[in-house]
Amino acid sequence: MSRFVFYDTETTGLNRDFDQILQFAAILTDGDLNELARVNVRCQRLSWVVPSPMALVVTGVTPDMLNDPSLPTHYEMMTKINRQLQEWSPAIFIGYNSMRFDEPLLQRALWQTLHPPYLTVTNGNSRLDLLPLVQAASHLAEGALTYPQTDLGNTGFKLDRLAPLNGFSHERAHDALADVEATIHIARLLSKRAPALWKTAVSRSPKQETARLLTTGTPVLVVEHFRSGPSVWWGQRIDRDGTSSSRAVLARLEPNWEELASEIDETLIDVVASSPKPVRSLALNKAPIIFSVDEALNFWGLEPGDALLSSGTLIRNNPDFCERLISIQTSSQEPWPEPQHLE
Repeated sequence: MSRFVFYDTETTGLNRDFDQILQFAAILTDGDLNELARVNVRCQRLSWVVPSPMALVVTGVTPDMLNDPSLPTHYEMMTKINRQLQEWSPAIFIGYNSMRFDEPLLQRALWQTLHPPYLTVTNGNSRLDLLPLVQAASHLAEGALTYPQTDLGNTGFKLDRLAPLNGFSHERAHDALADVEATIHIARLLSKRAPALWKTAVSRSPKQETARLLTTGTPVLVVEHFRSGPSVWWGQRIDRDGTSSSRAVLARLEPNWEELASEIDETLIDVVASSPKPVRSLALNKAPIIFSVDEALNFWGLEPGDALLSSGTLIRNNPDFCERLISIQTSSQEPWPEPQHLE
């Protein structure tokens, strides 16, 4: 049975390249989410880092705490973190909105201190972000959680408001250890109230398991969430990279691909550029939420229908057309600018 490492960071700001971790907390649990061990460590400010005043207000860090000589240095803290996480491995590493922030910040901090930067995805480890699961539960598993409302009247997902609404006393929000405890509380609720969502996400946290499901020619249900709201769509992998790639290219099954297959490239360029994107790249190592046809039907009562299955068959039987779509999708992406800073 898998073990989990729930973790969180508090930082000097939101710039993943130039801010630093000031506090790191993690709790090791067994597969049933029972706590086994914990770590909570702070460090001094790096001399060249200028903290964001708002970050200090949110986290409650005072100027005196930034340069407290009794705290370990940044290097000493990262050395302890690396040693502890290595001891707890292999495990599934879970944070809340961690893929966008905590993960890259942790990788950079490990790299800067001469430790293996990709600890959470190597040597049998994998990673998961609880925020997409919470978002998915809002429209797949109604009633599993109670959600706050934003000032605009939309469904909110901020942990400091979500956790109290679901029975967790979160007076110390934005303390790393308290946020880890809140994350585990929400995970326990999901594991009990939306077990299909939780177990499927856990089983597919290793990228090879996600890649195994995304075989070419097999429809899948993709569950995402954007600022505009939930996005649940049927798609099919069209590239031929198999399990060796870190990304998979999927085509949505809604467009009339039978008609589009005979169109010239100029027309397809406009189609590929339309919204929602009919051809998408998914990062396999970021645990996208995906279900097979049988899982979607058994768990959520969703199935693709004859029209979408027919569209999938057309795509499966036309590898040359798939190559055209991939080429157009690749060429339409904006090129990355030359980096301003060394990694």
